[in-house]
Amino acid sequence: MGVEPFLSKAEAATDHAVDLAKVLEDTKKALDKAAERMKLPPASLSGRPSRKLTERWIGPYRVVSLKPNAVELKL
Repeated sequence: MGVEPFLSKAEAATDHAVDLAKVLEDTKKALDKAAERMKLPPASLSGRPSRKLTERWIGPYRVVSLKPNAVELKL
C-alpha cells in the first residue's frame, strides 16, 4: 500500500541500515532491562523500618559468655 521503499544498490548504505537496526534493537533491550530493574526494591533494603531504627552495633563476633563486668567473644 503506498510507495515501496527504494532498495539501494550501494552496499555501504545497506550495511549502515542493518547496523542502525541492530543498534536500535540493542537499545530497546537495554531500556527494557533498566525498566525491569526500576520495578525491583533496592538491594540495600534490609527489612527494617528505617536506618535510624536499626541496631547500633552489629559485629561479626559471637558472644561466648557473659560475666558481670566483661563479655567474652569468639574472635
